[in-house]
Amino acid sequence: LYFWENSSKTSSAEIDFLMNLNGMITPIEVKAGAAGHLKSLKQFLELKKIPLGIRIYDGPLHLNDSILSIPFYLISQLMRLTAIR
Repeated sequence: LYFWENSSKTSSAEIDFLMNLNGMITPIEVKAGAAGHLKSLKQFLELKKIPLGIRIYDGPLHLNDSILSIPFYLISQLMRLTAIR
């Protein structure tokens, strides 16, 4: 389990966790509520050419483009949910 941050003079970005899921490095952002910006997650996906990012949050399960949003209560199913993509 790792994290990532990218700092410059004008901006900074960070990813809460980097994890090896099903043989792929996967960025994971954890958000306290159902809303929240995913700018850092999107930046990391584009920069590193990674096909899937994970948001864990207080909202419904859904896939939007390359971000899989998972509610807190399904964290134990993370490996299974990422394997079906």
